[in-house]
Amino acid sequence: MTLPSRHEYAPWLALTRVKGLGAVGCKKLLTQFADPVKIFSATPAELKSIDGMQSDALEGLMSFSDWAGVEEEMRRIEAAGVSLIRFNDKNYPARLRTIADPPPFLYVKGELRAADDRAVAIVGSRSASDYGRRVARDLARGLASRGFTVVSGMARRLPRVYHAAARPVGLRTLSER
Repeated sequence: MTLPSRHEYAPWLALTRVKGLGAVGCKKLLTQFADPVKIFSATPAELKSIDGMQSDALEGLMSFSDWAGVEEEMRRIEAAGVSLIRFNDKNYPARLRTIADPPPFLYVKGELRAADDRAVAIVGSRSASDYGRRVARDLARGLASRGFTVVSGMARRLPRVYHAAARPVGLRTLSER
């Protein structure tokens, strides 16, 4: 398959757009091929030889054509000043790489630091109660005060709680947003 974009992030972004391919399948493919360019260039026989790959993911890879969507995402990434840390980059968190379903890349705005190796993600409800917000705040403050970087997810309200708890006392937090 010919990759329409020469940008280094394009094949990585394409992986996440393949119908039927999740994080576990991405890890299997990246372990075998190391680079998504090689994945998209692989023959059907090479792809089918990967142990445990689902047939819908293989079909999605072989028929992938959403390069316009990839290009649009590239424009949004560049406009936002975001970079990607890919699964095979040396800066990809080592502990994250070892889980069963690591993301193939991380969106990063700013920098990751060595101290961020001691990070804890706090995930909560998008509609957290007052009690839930208090617990999240206290947990974030306690973890951050002990040297952990607190990472928040995609929830709309709770990240503000984490950041509000840690930043006034000079503690580090990260957010996916």
